[in-house]
Amino acid sequence: MEVIARCGFAADGDLDPAWSPVNADFTGLPPVLIQVGSTECLLPDAEMLARRCAEARVPTLLQIWDRAPHVHHASSDLLADARAAISDLAQFHQQVVTGRVPSTAFRHAG
Repeated sequence: MEVIARCGFAADGDLDPAWSPVNADFTGLPPVLIQVGSTECLLPDAEMLARRCAEARVPTLLQIWDRAPHVHHASSDLLADARAAISDLAQFHQQVVTGRVPSTAFRHAG
């Protein structure tokens, strides 16, 4: 952690903006699907990422899955919500490939 802190913070204490992908220029990105659990520590990051994509006019779908654990897709053999998330991912991909790009939306899923 010391190396990360030493390299990530400038001498004046500011965080180097290059350390977080939300500081990137998203202009021209293809449509983005973000799936996150409602209790994940990454929820605020996912919401910020979705806002930044929308600001860059990138079609974005943010799905917030009720109490889904991180990478809940890996448990699709046990969790119906995980199977539904994978199905949504496939549907989103199909829409992008066929040119029926979804508009920006934020919704709770599962």
